[in-house]
Amino acid sequence: MGGGTDSKGEFSVKGVPAGSYFVTAGSFEKGKFYNTRQKVEVGEANVDSLVLVLGGGVTIHGRLVTAGGAPVPSGRVRVGLESTGEEGGSGSGYTDVNKDGSFEIDGVADGSYILRAGGFEQGWFVKSAHLGSEDVLLAGVQVENGAVAGRLDIVVSSEGAQIEGTVTDGDQNQPLVGVQLRARPDPETDYNRFRSPQTTTDQNGHFVLKDIPPGKYKVTAKMPSSGNGAPAIKSDPVSVTLGEREHRALDFKLKVPKSE
Repeated sequence: MGGGTDSKGEFSVKGVPAGSYFVTAGSFEKGKFYNTRQKVEVGEANVDSLVLVLGGGVTIHGRLVTAGGAPVPSGRVRVGLESTGEEGGSGSGYTDVNKDGSFEIDGVADGSYILRAGGFEQGWFVKSAHLGSEDVLLAGVQVENGAVAGRLDIVVSSEGAQIEGTVTDGDQNQPLVGVQLRARPDPETDYNRFRSPQTTTDQNGHFVLKDIPPGKYKVTAKMPSSGNGAPAIKSDPVSVTLGEREHRALDFKLKVPKSE
């Protein structure tokens, strides 16, 4: 449901079922985004006189450095925040990281956000991110009452791990082509799902998952459905803990139904 205000700044939304909602509003004026978000409980009676006050949002100051504390790798590195959705927060898109690693994200409304970062040279990844003492990769960026818990510090690294192996038919011991491999963070949250490398097996049933951030993962092999109502075939997850630059061998055997 959506709508706009009239010349007096008044608005109405009709036909809203009973329940809990977040009402959001925003405007762009003189190069700055103003927004607000307010929770509303809707019952059988109309909700009258709801006043929304637009604010410029909070500015999040941050710094992005390499694991050794050096300036960021060359390239146009950018960071941004993505709202988790239902709460309706509003970020300001991506912002460029300065040469000294500093950055600012302006106009961030109250809400819960996923950190996004990109523009790195190949092989680089976000190793850790903290907002004050909070681990952003587990708990996200939380903005409450127009405030945040501190500076957003991001550490990037090129010391990724690697998982290599094969997927074969459990009965025939033949290589399986096109099997999907994925390593999911353990525990997996809304805020670290982007750290889930994936690939597919080649004609020899071989796969390589590269540039994996150190940590604990659950790795699965999945053969997509062949159609005609046949289900996908998926392995049990295998737990692995990876260190920097570690190379791990991991083989899977899938039980493929015999064709009649």
